Amino acid sequence: MKNQLKKFWIFTVDDNTWPEHLQSGVAAINEPPKEWQKQFAIAEIIGIRPGDFIFFNLRVSDAHPPQLLGFYEATTSPFYDPNPIFPGARFIGVIEKYLNPYRVGFRQKINFPKPLNMDQIWLLRDRGFIWSIQQSYGDVIGRHACFSITVPEGKIILKMLEAANPVKYQLINMPQPRANLNSLPVQFKADPPGNLHYEGALMALLIENFAKGEFKKIVGEYDDFIPYFLTPARYEIDILLLKYDGDYIIWFGIVEAKANKITIEDIKRLIDYENWFIRTKVISPIQVHPIVIAYDYSQQALDYIKRKRDYDGRGMKIIKYQIQKNNLRLSEVSY
Repeated sequence: MKNQLKKFWIFTVDDNTWPEHLQSGVAAINEPPKEWQKQFAIAEIIGIRPGDFIFFNLRVSDAHPPQLLGFYEATTSPFYDPNPIFPGARFIGVIEKYLNPYRVGFRQKINFPKPLNMDQIWLLRDRGFIWSIQQSYGDVIGRHACFSITVPEGKIILKMLEAANPVKYQLINMPQPRANLNSLPVQFKADPPGNLHYEGALMALLIENFAKGEFKKIVGEYDDFIPYFLTPARYEIDILLLKYDGDYIIWFGIVEAKANKITIEDIKRLIDYENWFIRTKVISPIQVHPIVIAYDYSQQALDYIKRKRDYDGRGMKIIKYQIQKNNLRLSEVSY
């Protein structure tokens, strides 16, 4: 991506994994047991690029409340490594609970010894300063072990860390991952040809391409993307695209992605998401753009979209995907 906007990411860690992440200079998330779950996990981390900013959410324990640690930056693209995270590691890559083979190298950007209590983050949410971070079960941010937040929210959190740490400290010298890293194992299984078997694989490929700045001529000139955006109603939007003017969001692209065929139920859910953004996040409905990406569409779904467009003048962008030689191809569908 030319003039790539640096994104903000948050990894969830605990008292066992955090010291090993810090010692190795590698952030990581775990691998679920089933193949379809693995593809969704890959999609969580695949959008990170060198230079992106990273915070860590340290989960609550008997020793401390939930905390936000920062400030770090990615030094590699995501990679796959099921081995111990370093020789002598006790947890990551050693025991089943902490295999964490989906990894990315990182280093310290600014040394902030004093973390933020997560209560301070939730207070910002209550006051309307942040909105893409959602609380779950009291001690974990969101539902995922790795997720992105908007750039304006990342800047606010960084300012809070600076306020809590007025004295500058020397950076911690951190090792870096070896060269020749293995790429993430995205599954290109297709049936029929061109139609991905796993929806998580489609998500991974879309996020990877959005991280490269691809498909702007089809979906719009976005600046940022948020995978798995969780609404306050606990529904999960597949991908949220954003266009910025400074720290102001000009428009939102709400992406519903399906590996197979889009149904009328999928369209109705996307309309619910659209209505929520119109009610709560924008000053005009023209700032909200629903986007459907799928291999195929039911005629019932297309007819429903046409009726909606005729009724309120707001249609949807309909996009068909194909897999060709392990590459993702998108084309807009007229209706």
